[in-house]
Amino acid sequence: MKTKLLAVIMVFTMVFTVFCNIPVKAANGPSDTYAFIVFGNMEDYKEIYSEGEIYNDAMEGVTYDKDTNTLTLDNVNTNLALDINKMGDDFKLKLIGENSIALLDIYGDDYGGNLTITGDGSLTVDTSKYGFTIPEGSDEEMNAISFYAENTNAKFTVEDTATVNIKAHSYVIKFSDTPNNDASKAIDLKNGQDISSNVQTEQYYYTRPVEANCIMFEDEGEPEIFKIYTKDGKRYGVQESGESSYSLRYAPIEYSEVADRYFFDPKYNGDWNVILEEADLTARGLVATEQVVTIQGYASAWEYSLQKDKDGINHVSNYNYSEQGEIENYKVYDISDEEITLSDGETYKVLVLNEEIGEGQLTYETTKVYTDNYNIFVDLHTLNIPAGKVEEPVEEKPEENVVIKVEAADDTEEDILAKEEVGKLIEAIVNEDEGTVEGIDAELADKIREKVENGETIYVEVVAKEVKAEDIEEDAKAIEEKVKDGKIATYFDIDIVIKTATETLGTVTSLQDKIELTLDIPENLPAVESGYTRTYKVVRIHDGKVEELETTVSGKKATFKSDLFSTYALTYEDTKTTKNPATGDKIGLYFAMLAVSIVGAVVTLISMKKQYE
Repeated sequence: MKTKLLAVIMVFTMVFTVFCNIPVKAANGPSDTYAFIVFGNMEDYKEIYSEGEIYNDAMEGVTYDKDTNTLTLDNVNTNLALDINKMGDDFKLKLIGENSIALLDIYGDDYGGNLTITGDGSLTVDTSKYGFTIPEGSDEEMNAISFYAENTNAKFTVEDTATVNIKAHSYVIKFSDTPNNDASKAIDLKNGQDISSNVQTEQYYYTRPVEANCIMFEDEGEPEIFKIYTKDGKRYGVQESGESSYSLRYAPIEYSEVADRYFFDPKYNGDWNVILEEADLTARGLVATEQVVTIQGYASAWEYSLQKDKDGINHVSNYNYSEQGEIENYKVYDISDEEITLSDGETYKVLVLNEEIGEGQLTYETTKVYTDNYNIFVDLHTLNIPAGKVEEPVEEKPEENVVIKVEAADDTEEDILAKEEVGKLIEAIVNEDEGTVEGIDAELADKIREKVENGETIYVEVVAKEVKAEDIEEDAKAIEEKVKDGKIATYFDIDIVIKTATETLGTVTSLQDKIELTLDIPENLPAVESGYTRTYKVVRIHDGKVEELETTVSGKKATFKSDLFSTYALTYEDTKTTKNPATGDKIGLYFAMLAVSIVGAVVTLISMKKQYE
């Protein structure tokens, strides 16, 4: 049965949406709405997770980690039921020690509702602990583990390290509303245990949904006459209500050419009918026209509410497809191509009553689309799923081309360059069943293969962080011996981190080709003294080898290239500038001296000439 606790939870936490057949969805992590983990019964419940909030102090031994989407039970013994709603297809229940609960219900609710039990502990699910007795002869069920897929894939997985014991009043395990129509798809016991011979199925008949917004007309009651008033391009209906008073319908009047009728907008949420004086109509900006229209009955509008049968016929009805016999209380419509935009901003198509197929003429056999094993039951009162892997023959599968998806973690130039180079290494790893390549250790290689085979995207991120000399004492000493005349601006580590959307896998230590990297020059370095110039150099130590890397500086940025990733230092050296006089100044001096010499010589000659006259 759907746990009695659900009624309590609904009062406090949510109102569930009405079930309708839509394509199966799958999602990881808890949903943004109505996701919860709750322990409880009809009188009490304890929230562990609800609407994004985590309450790890609600129950001793119970904790939830949103990052890994894992609920951990550590030696928990309770007579409460565990209800899980919209927690996603990657939700895990980890067991530590011996644990026991009364019921376990998992709801997909159009989002995702798988459950994987992990850990090396045990779990007993025993319905007798719940304290609720089903009356003798009642059709009501009390199932130990219930999956209410609600249009999602529902899968129950037990890892080979965990032990699960199930004791039930009704079914040990039940799957409802699931497209996983056999036990091999719905139940995966990693220890190799086969319980398919104990699985029962229940057939349901159902139609496919018609995904369209529709307007349907009902001709009920007497026709009403309205005079049209307009405002902001919309039509409104007014009737005389008494002497000098008028009844105004606030819902705008729409018109359907296909149905050839006027109708009030069924999606209008404001006041429906008010009594006003004529002056009030004018004051509200309503302008009278000469047009008069007749409206009979009402229009209804909704989304995705029709069902299409195997012949493509659309039904609006109260029929029940799970029971055989003649279908009653239905009407058959065709969907027109006319589109009308209503006050909720959505576009709706008009339904036209199909007169050729009359009321009461459809039978069950003419309307069923297909059958499917929509419910699965493991019809045992007790079931033990012990830990311990059972070796099975390895089935040889044809080779498949694995799609490798590698992306930059951020839109930085370093991440994009690293992504290209790391992509080459990952391709080489994936193409080999085992082993590794230079720059990636064996453990990381195995993780990469697993994630790629599972279809996950590998993200690459270049991470640079400053480190202190005392934390890298030996590397710092080796770098200082290499630099000698220079000074250390800062030490830093550069890592190329490999991760998925949910976890960090490891780091790459070397690439096949160099990539360009840029560092910020620290702001707190001593100022350059007058008459000195400063040069920067990046020094790298990798596997004990110290090397100076060619470095260029632009503004406050130092750029270099590297294919090895470990410890680096940014160094600087200030050298004195030697200033020589300019060549032009010397030439001027030479000319000045020459002029003085010539003048002196001329004076001497003149004096000598006077002496001899």
